[in-house]
Amino acid sequence: MPVNTHWRTSLFLAVLLVLASPADADEPRRFSIGDEPAIPIEAFGDSPRLLIWLPNEAGPQPARRVLLRALAARGIEVWNADLHAAWFAPPGRAGLRQFDPAVVARLLEAARRRGKRRVALIGSDRGALLALRVARSWQLARPDARPLDGVILLDPLPYDEPPAPGQPAHFAPILRATNLPVFLLQPEKSTRFPHRLEIAEALLAGGAPLFAHVIPKAHSGFQERPESEFETGDRAARDILAARIDHAMRQLARAPRANHAAPLASTPGQVDTNPGEPMLQAWRGALRRLPLRLPDLDGRVHDLAGYRGKVVLVNFWASWCPPCVEELPSLIRLKRRLAGKAFEILGVDIGEPADTVRAFLRDFEIDYPILLDPNAKGIAPWRVYAYPSSFLVAADGHISHAYRGGLAWDSDAVVKIIEGQLASAASQRKTGENEPNAARGNESRSTEVKEMEPARGVEPPTR
Repeated sequence: MPVNTHWRTSLFLAVLLVLASPADADEPRRFSIGDEPAIPIEAFGDSPRLLIWLPNEAGPQPARRVLLRALAARGIEVWNADLHAAWFAPPGRAGLRQFDPAVVARLLEAARRRGKRRVALIGSDRGALLALRVARSWQLARPDARPLDGVILLDPLPYDEPPAPGQPAHFAPILRATNLPVFLLQPEKSTRFPHRLEIAEALLAGGAPLFAHVIPKAHSGFQERPESEFETGDRAARDILAARIDHAMRQLARAPRANHAAPLASTPGQVDTNPGEPMLQAWRGALRRLPLRLPDLDGRVHDLAGYRGKVVLVNFWASWCPPCVEELPSLIRLKRRLAGKAFEILGVDIGEPADTVRAFLRDFEIDYPILLDPNAKGIAPWRVYAYPSSFLVAADGHISHAYRGGLAWDSDAVVKIIEGQLASAASQRKTGENEPNAARGNESRSTEVKEMEPARGVEPPTR
């Protein structure tokens, strides 16, 4: 009996449908938009509400797909744009600079043609500045900006290059040239958290309707990391982030929008402040003597002024900061290498309660004071924009050197600089040039140690 070909084909297709796994349904659609360059897109979901995710300097990360699928489940279509592939750009800041905002804005034109009624851009870290620049480019092409509702900034880095230690931060001009609605999502465990109000003020200066939300206990970049690399608080933050972004998109859709782009000011370019081999740099800050008065883990107050007569290394850090943790053993070795000399290290933990710091330090034999700045108020005069940041304070109380980033503190080159400061202080004491100041400094420290009391008003708020 001959087999019916039509019946056989139908049966084969039915079997394929039965065998198709749920994971297949979760696979993103892949297509490209534009040409020269063509921008590869991974599309999750299908909805008139669209979120276009622009990359940071690292490019699209596989771990992000967990979040993108969660957004699709909430009725939000997501375009994961691979700009690095479009421009054949390597990961890093240099690659990010290749992306032309006017070309990337073609994604918004494609969204308009496909009938997307509510569209938002999102960018994190340095990708946040790209998102603002793309939004403004679209605004220049279409003054009403439709269908773009606004921009979501996730832990934005507000400058193209971090400032040198002690130098004021020059925020990228695009912040003050943004008047479309902006929603700021700020993880608490980030170097940008203490500066969130400065970022907000810059955005408001351009006329942007601004919304903001702090993500408690979340670490910078948590949305890009696999679960195996999560730190405390990251999983909970990732699990609620889709809902936060959904809420942010709804807020942006309701906010008023300007009908023209804000003016864009120019600013001199900045250069990398840590070129070449890592090394302490001569201090270039306008102020050479800065205040620091904070409690240690036992509640005793330390005043930097009370250490006059000693060379002091002030190290701003946090337990969640990988380069801070990496350099910690070298700081311990440095302290031991210079034991018996007029040298001290003051480690200043930023933004963490005493119990968290104490638990973290159980694995380290720290033999120098660890001070607490749970509300990140003590760092303001020091202009700390990255962790770790370190400052070498000479015996006369003036800052002589500084460094932004992790360093091998017990290297011969670094120790030579510190020993030079120690020799200079000893020479001054010997010649009597600094005897009155040194005497007052030593007396001040002695009194301070005797009268140390628990600090008032510096304990972190109850979370």
